[in-house]
Amino acid sequence: MEEARKEKEKKEDKGPESFTSHVRTEKLSVEIGYGLIPLVDPKSGSTLLDQISRLQEQFARDMGLIVPPVRIRDNMHLDPNQYNIRLDGNVVGDFVLKPDQLIAINSGRVTQPLKGVQEFTEPTFGMKSVWISADTKQEAENSGYDVVDPPTVIATHLNSVIQKASAEMMGRQEIKDILDSVQKDNPVIVREVMEEKKISLGRIQEILKLLLREGVSIKNMVKILEVVANLAEKTQPGLVDPFIAAESVRMALRRQIVSDYVHEGKLQCVTMSPEVERRLREGIHADPQEGYVLALKPDLNQAIRDAFAAEMQAAREKGITVPVFLSSRIVRGPLYDFLARFLPPGQFAVLAHEEVPQGAGIRVDVVGQVALQQREAAVT
Repeated sequence: MEEARKEKEKKEDKGPESFTSHVRTEKLSVEIGYGLIPLVDPKSGSTLLDQISRLQEQFARDMGLIVPPVRIRDNMHLDPNQYNIRLDGNVVGDFVLKPDQLIAINSGRVTQPLKGVQEFTEPTFGMKSVWISADTKQEAENSGYDVVDPPTVIATHLNSVIQKASAEMMGRQEIKDILDSVQKDNPVIVREVMEEKKISLGRIQEILKLLLREGVSIKNMVKILEVVANLAEKTQPGLVDPFIAAESVRMALRRQIVSDYVHEGKLQCVTMSPEVERRLREGIHADPQEGYVLALKPDLNQAIRDAFAAEMQAAREKGITVPVFLSSRIVRGPLYDFLARFLPPGQFAVLAHEEVPQGAGIRVDVVGQVALQQREAAVT
């Protein structure tokens, strides 16, 4: 009788609550085919879990971003050697590996291509690569290839996904955790912003997302909160404009931001002709939902789009991996939004002239200029 009662209670317990696991969506997950299961088993010598752990630590240290736990699970519906990377349940990256081989990546330094092997495109940077066996690793490296193993391919791909989606990962719970941490050593500024200035968690989230989408580190939260508090002095309680706040924060963090693009004291950048700058400035429109955006006529929109794409390609051909476009401060934010619609995220940057620190030993090297052709300039 006792066993029958327990069995009945167990069945009764399997009500609606038992289905919650099916509606719960992980923020970040990796699905693998059964052929890749050994890649997540440390007993098999795999380093994937350690690499993911180091990746999360690096984002926290360098970007101030708390990367959520990465759920790894097998999926019998995938190709045995395939993996998917999911963000909020949606596939944002996938690839088919050869778990018993290595990838030799041609990063532009190859002096002697490997013979008799078929090229393919690796998933993270889109570089030409070839599969090789472990015993030809030394030969490939001597020829200028970068050689990586399958766990590193997954970890590098995941790293790229996190970089591109960092703004999406900054949820309110993560922000609350960050503010709680800041409050331990800086209780005054947190209390001033949250309680006295009445800046909501949602408004702070908007500001941080605007910074993260352009790869700006938010690790200096004290400085960010100080800027927000100062802006709040000039507005009604709780009504700080997140777009204006983000641009103000960028000015406060300008040394940090620009340093990411300075190499050997030189900032290589692409400027804009006065004509393009004027057209962009005249096209700025304040949208209640999207903030400050560019509203250009179709013909002018296409002409300017083509001009930027051409200069980006020209910069790439000069060996500049992340072209930097330089504009006035008022144009900078709307221009980034405009370019982000058709240029790959994370593969270009937009800086304001005012953001380049004066007297910091930085030499601005103009490598190109975005200009309209005479026919295009006539577009009104």
